Amino acid sequence: MLNFKNYVIMKNIKYFLIFLTITFWSCDDFLDKYPHDELSDNTFWKNEEELQMGLTACYGLMQNEYISSATGSGDKVYWDGLTDNAFVSDFWGLQEFYSGDQNPTNDLAGGLYSKCYNVVAAVNSFLSKIDLVDIEQEKKNKYIAEARFIRAYVYHELVLNFGGVPLFSSEPTIESASVGRSTKEEVMTLINNDLDFAIENLPDESYTGHVVKNSARGLKARVLLYGDDWSGVAQYTQDIMSSGKTSLYTNYKNMFINEGQGDDNTEILFSIKFLAPEEWHNIDYRVGGPSHINVLEDLVNDYLTINGLPIDEDPIYNPDSLHKNRDPRLQQTIFCEEGEPWIYDVNNGYTYYFTNNTTKFSCKKYIDESVQASHVTQSDQDIVLLRYGDVLLMYAEAKNELGQFGQNEWNQSIRLIRERAGFIVSQALDFPGGNQSNLREIIRHERRIEMAFEGFRYYDLLRWGNIKEVWENIEGENPQVRQYNENKPLFPIPESQIDYYNNNDIPFEQNPGYN
Repeated sequence: MLNFKNYVIMKNIKYFLIFLTITFWSCDDFLDKYPHDELSDNTFWKNEEELQMGLTACYGLMQNEYISSATGSGDKVYWDGLTDNAFVSDFWGLQEFYSGDQNPTNDLAGGLYSKCYNVVAAVNSFLSKIDLVDIEQEKKNKYIAEARFIRAYVYHELVLNFGGVPLFSSEPTIESASVGRSTKEEVMTLINNDLDFAIENLPDESYTGHVVKNSARGLKARVLLYGDDWSGVAQYTQDIMSSGKTSLYTNYKNMFINEGQGDDNTEILFSIKFLAPEEWHNIDYRVGGPSHINVLEDLVNDYLTINGLPIDEDPIYNPDSLHKNRDPRLQQTIFCEEGEPWIYDVNNGYTYYFTNNTTKFSCKKYIDESVQASHVTQSDQDIVLLRYGDVLLMYAEAKNELGQFGQNEWNQSIRLIRERAGFIVSQALDFPGGNQSNLREIIRHERRIEMAFEGFRYYDLLRWGNIKEVWENIEGENPQVRQYNENKPLFPIPESQIDYYNNNDIPFEQNPGYN
């Protein structure tokens, strides 16, 4: 349960000591130097190196937030189980959403809520201590900007899922810790202010692990996208496109595994970093082994043929060979039944997918097929949260909604994405023409395919206003019966949080549909 009063009563620096153990750096020397019962403002926060360690701790907590409470289950991948992309067989109460029976004790909602606030608490603690270190203002502003970017990211997650939430823009005092709910507009003001500061003060260079100017521009565009601010989205995406600091990576599949995550990959704008053996996760196992993610035929059928046509409009399509003559991203994203299985233990001949699979299709994105059985729970590929491909798709959508999407805009966005995917036929690459409505469907299709299993489809369907229709018309073999509950448009505030406020006589309303 989130209890900021208890957080304030603790020594804040001790809190830093706890979460420093999950950061990018090895802190053994640091732990020896500063025993648990002696760490304080008088022994820490004395130089820039220690300031960097505190900032790195804020990044480190994102490992726990965006991978899983167990550091590695791949939470964002599972989010597509709330869409027409996949059925998720076992994950933290997600199935309650299929029947519309989610409630305030739901593990998925509760875990997301508490972990986001862990990050907020860490960032606010860092920001409250930064003035203890004597460094030049430009450097200080850069560190502040990185921390505020992280805070904006997690607060946006909270707003998307819960609406208005308790707002903490600084480290709370005992008196101010038990605040009630702020409005969505108040939280959005903090998010936008944080991102504006980040854009102004982050370096204008390519991303290599610490967020940069284009990272903040990209997140700002995403925030505005969910608010239908098309002019703002167009502005910030164009700023990125003209910066010369980022481009599409050459290999779509490898972008999500170690092989494609070196400094030569300028597509990634923000990711959760891992470096085994100190920091690792188990996404290879969770996505591949138990087949918790059962890809739906609805998604498989939505991949175009290599000619850029729907499968029911192109005689080249062969239902007995699903990968053949299709959008190359199909084979890079999804294991199909007739495809080559991944043999992860050559000696014993075990296959790594289709275990307990109910749809015959499994997710392939994120999986490193070179990993051996002994290492499938010790993966360290970075988890990509923001990338240039998404920027181009946001740009295309915004320009189309503004009525400004023509051949030039197509060539700067969708064509580039399809060329990188491996399309070569002019019919698939040339501007298709048509009215705004037709182009909207093409852009939305491209977004579904390009961003599959990156955790955005659910929110896209919500903002497009068609999630109920999509849920009720999922096509293909073994679709999960779903009932979208329109009376529960948001996740429930965790029951423990509601109880805490009620027990302390603080007004705090539950989200609609959960009372």
